[in-house]
Amino acid sequence: MAGRRTYRTRAIVLDRTKLGETDLILTLLSADGSQARAVAKGARKPGGRLAARVELFCETDFLLAQGRSLDVVSEASLVEPHAGLRGEYERVAAASAVAEVARLTCYEDAPDPFLAPVCSRALRACEQATDQAHLDLVVAAYAWKVLAHGGWRPE
Repeated sequence: MAGRRTYRTRAIVLDRTKLGETDLILTLLSADGSQARAVAKGARKPGGRLAARVELFCETDFLLAQGRSLDVVSEASLVEPHAGLRGEYERVAAASAVAEVARLTCYEDAPDPFLAPVCSRALRACEQATDQAHLDLVVAAYAWKVLAHGGWRPE
C-alpha cells in the first residue's frame, strides 16, 4: 500500500481485547509515555507469529503501520517477557493493577517519558516480590508515585 507510514516503538502491553476470531486490539504504553492502540492480526491463532510477543505485561519492540482508526502491528520483537508474572494468581493480580493504573494515566496525545520506565520497574518488582505483602507494597508505591506525578496526590 503506497503512502502507508510505519514507525517503531518500544511498548508495554497493558490490555488485550478480542477482535474477530483471530485478531487482538492491544493497548500499549509506548516508551515516550503515550498510549497507543493497535491491531495484532492473527495473534490469537495457535502458533501465530505474534502470539507470544503480545502477551499482557510484555515489553516489545513494535513496527506499527498507521491505519485509519487503529494502527496495525507489522512486526514485533520481544524485549522483556516478564514471564514470572504469569505463574501465580497473586502476581497476575498485582501486575494487572499496575497495568490498569498505567492505562488510566497515559494518554494518546500527551506523552510523558516518566510513565514507561516506572511501569517497567514496577512489573519487574512484582516478578521479584517474595510474598503478598511485598506485592501489595509494590502496587501501592507505584500507584502513589504515578498519581503524585500526575498531580493527584492528596494534600
